[in-house]
Amino acid sequence: MKFHTKSFNAEHLRALKLATQEEYDRALNDYLANNGVPQGHLVRITSELSPVAMFKYMLARFEDPTGRINDLSKDPLSGVAWHYLLMLEGHPVEVTGYNFRIDVVIHRDLGLEASPEELAKLIKADLAARRNQVMQALPRLRKWVTFLNPYSHLRDTASRMLARAEEIDAVLDKSRRHPSTVEELKWQLANHGTACALASELAGINLALRMIAPVMAETFVNLTLFKLLKDGYRGRDVHRANILERVGKLHQTCDGFASPVDIAAPQFVAFHQMMQNRNNLLHGNIRPEQQSEGEVVYTYQQPNGAIISLFQEWKSIYDRSIGSRLTAHPLASAKGDLAAAERFVEYLLACMQPAVAADFRRTIGFVNMQYDKRSQELAALFSDDLADSLPPELYFGMGGGPVPFIAE
Repeated sequence: MKFHTKSFNAEHLRALKLATQEEYDRALNDYLANNGVPQGHLVRITSELSPVAMFKYMLARFEDPTGRINDLSKDPLSGVAWHYLLMLEGHPVEVTGYNFRIDVVIHRDLGLEASPEELAKLIKADLAARRNQVMQALPRLRKWVTFLNPYSHLRDTASRMLARAEEIDAVLDKSRRHPSTVEELKWQLANHGTACALASELAGINLALRMIAPVMAETFVNLTLFKLLKDGYRGRDVHRANILERVGKLHQTCDGFASPVDIAAPQFVAFHQMMQNRNNLLHGNIRPEQQSEGEVVYTYQQPNGAIISLFQEWKSIYDRSIGSRLTAHPLASAKGDLAAAERFVEYLLACMQPAVAADFRRTIGFVNMQYDKRSQELAALFSDDLADSLPPELYFGMGGGPVPFIAE
């Protein structure tokens, strides 16, 4: 049997109004009597209308959201962004904004239905007709640009790369004696290529980490300038100054510093040395004395023209194959550079006022950041983990329970 026989139209949309307290209480009792399951025709809007367009419409027409579950928006794990309880011909029409959808429930006694496309078309038309109302509501919305937090991204990348390097390091033999038995020779033939490939991968990761570490630390300096730069210094290209000047003058160019930054501090000296090492690697500078195997080799040209190599010490074919890879860029050096970068960041935070440092720690804990161009404010507005309040069909299909679905 089909109960919904009439289409929700523009007249119905224009007739919607906010629920009175009496209507609110009655709808709440009905909601509780039905175990929290909405009773009516569900219109689920996703791609048909953007979240901000829908909210602008609701805000312009009905002011602040005051629905019964609106307080859940305080809990980031609820997945609820906003909720309106509206009335039409004495029956509720609920509009709920979630992180990944908008649900409109038209009470069953109204006998109305609409597809997402039809409802979105009606709202877009009414939005255009209420342009003046929307323009008056717009100042209540702040526009932010979301971008990837470069410092947190580099830190996360380094952490994952370090985990892979440690995984390789744990299984890679660092040294093996030269084969002297059939079994050892068979092992050498079966595993030599894999060992060389792992050694190259490990050395490559370690090299990349040593290049990332100073970049990560310098990114934090630039993030500090972007977030805390005093108004009088904006537009002066302070971030283009050399690193000594940028760091040494942070307490002068930025708000929120409790003490000067000392470029003679061990944390900065170590960071500056990392940057010099990085520059040598970045520009392809050749430093044999810094990337040697610690071994001396002699050569001799025989009368027949053949050149022979004479090593100062005996090494196995295994050790001689992977030795230069592991020695040039050892894991310990990569770990040391990452630790030095973290100590430098901690030193800068220690120079800040406690409240500013606490806010900074929170900010750099998020991969995504937001920037308000009008006020030039930089912030981390919401968690990287967005929770979705699952639709009933998915919720019960997954077995129910209190654990939300989180997209990291």
